[in-house]
Amino acid sequence: CAALTAYNALNGPVPIKAGDHVLVLGTGGVSIHALQFAVASGAVVIVTSSSDEKLKVAAKLGAKYVINYRTQPDWEQEVLKLTNGEGVDHVVE
Repeated sequence: CAALTAYNALNGPVPIKAGDHVLVLGTGGVSIHALQFAVASGAVVIVTSSSDEKLKVAAKLGAKYVINYRTQPDWEQEVLKLTNGEGVDHVVE
């Protein structure tokens, strides 16, 4: 069920495409599946979590950028910086 939810989130009305920026909030089941689908689609993936260990796993799965929102409470500003002020094309929470 988590994989289907992630798939639908990324391939709904505006399907994901290579080069899109995808923000994945958290490292639960839906988020990890979304990360993998987004990487497979050629997207640039940013993952947030409060756990450095989980962020290491996300990076190994292909996340280009990882942000610990406990140590970086203004994580949304970091996302804007990473996307040259443009923001992301998809958000999966």
